[in-house]
Amino acid sequence: SLPQSFNTLIHMAMMLFGGSMKGGMVQVRSFIEDIIAKRLDEFSELAKDDDYWHVIRKIFEDDAKPDFAKGVMHEILRLLETSEDIHYKDYNIEDCMEILIGKYFDDVWPELSEALVADRERYMLYYKLKSILGSMTSYDGEVGILFKTENTNALLEWCAKNPQVAPERLMLMAPLYDESSFSNIVLELVDLYGEQESVLTALSCNMGSFSYVGSIVPLYKKQYDCIEQLSSHRFENVRIWTVKMLSYLTSQI
Repeated sequence: SLPQSFNTLIHMAMMLFGGSMKGGMVQVRSFIEDIIAKRLDEFSELAKDDDYWHVIRKIFEDDAKPDFAKGVMHEILRLLETSEDIHYKDYNIEDCMEILIGKYFDDVWPELSEALVADRERYMLYYKLKSILGSMTSYDGEVGILFKTENTNALLEWCAKNPQVAPERLMLMAPLYDESSFSNIVLELVDLYGEQESVLTALSCNMGSFSYVGSIVPLYKKQYDCIEQLSSHRFENVRIWTVKMLSYLTSQI
């Protein structure tokens, strides 16, 4: 109850959590988790302290309670929603999100999935999440946090529940390529939702967003080969799209 007692506890926990969570440390970790959980309503202020994030990550890396994972996800989403920065980037949030999605996906996905289809006054929340969770075509092949663990079935079920919004938004974030074709998630989305113009537009936008070093021609050739494989697709919309895209890429190579 002392004015700085919580901050002192966090700084002490950061030092204590430097090693493995064995023996009595498990009980200490559980105690600190409970204390932090009781003060999640102060998250936006406490999150200004890097030590606070460090302790939360250590708790997640060990074995946090499902309700704690849900609570932290809720507060991260609230923090993002109140930020005025559309391209919100914070390494603490990214690191925490990666652990939450990688280890506690079933616990946090219900609220996260709702945020990803937010619209009207909340629609900007999706774009902030996209910059944190989405993939980026680059020379080092960066895969977005949402796709680093195998959750394809859950993502496709989410699309099926929100067919007018989720497929387009997922396509904008998806990793685009495997070795010699589009990625499995891209092909699934095209096969299921290729009749939607918005999904194909999202694929075009994703393909046009990249960070690259050196000649871009090899990337254009890869895109050409991937698109050519869809030229006989069952959806007429997809076939028309491939003709336009192949023509554009031919002019760039």
